[in-house]
Amino acid sequence: MATVRKNIIALLYEGKWTARDITKMQHITEKEVYDYLRYIQRSLKSKFRMVPAECLGCGFRFTKR
Repeated sequence: MATVRKNIIALLYEGKWTARDITKMQHITEKEVYDYLRYIQRSLKSKFRMVPAECLGCGFRFTKR
């Protein structure tokens, strides 16, 4: 049985996902997703890049999320 972290890594190799998408697929909270993503980002520095959410109307970037 794969861990949540391994499942998230597998999803990230498949394509781009929002934190909310991962939340729904892994049945965990959005806070947990961000915690996992921080760990994954440190361990896969050369292969992984988080892109902050951006408002489609004005282009504002939500860098703190």
